[in-house]
Amino acid sequence: MPVYAAAHSRVLEAPMHLEQQHGDGSSVATRFDRVPNSVPSARRWVREIFCQAGADGDLIDVVLLLVSEVVTNAVVHGAGDELTVAVHPDLSVAVWDASSEMPQRRVADPAEVRGRGLELLDALAPGYRVYSDPLGGKVVHFAPKGW
Repeated sequence: MPVYAAAHSRVLEAPMHLEQQHGDGSSVATRFDRVPNSVPSARRWVREIFCQAGADGDLIDVVLLLVSEVVTNAVVHGAGDELTVAVHPDLSVAVWDASSEMPQRRVADPAEVRGRGLELLDALAPGYRVYSDPLGGKVVHFAPKGW
């Protein structure tokens, strides 16, 4: 499957630490530099994969919102020089960063523009998982509700 190779990224087969949890090895992943410009690049890359898979517009919109949130969190709160975004055959998405610190739920003030990431995942991707990667770092794995 051809994929969009965004600036700040490198296309690769899904790293083993992202495949172990998800199946048949036909996942695709891209490493992005852990910089703010990687957020729109990750969105474009994921959009291309979902469009090629024939996903409908509403599903794509939800996935892109969640990719934006999770990749932004990896950029802001993560560690290391890179992060990895993987899309699995079931169209679930996993985002890895080198920080082993797990996301913390917090109550956001209504006037704040930050602090709602886990709430978004709860609402739009119930059953999402955050787990420690055996090779280091953490993975946020999600599939949109209804998919």
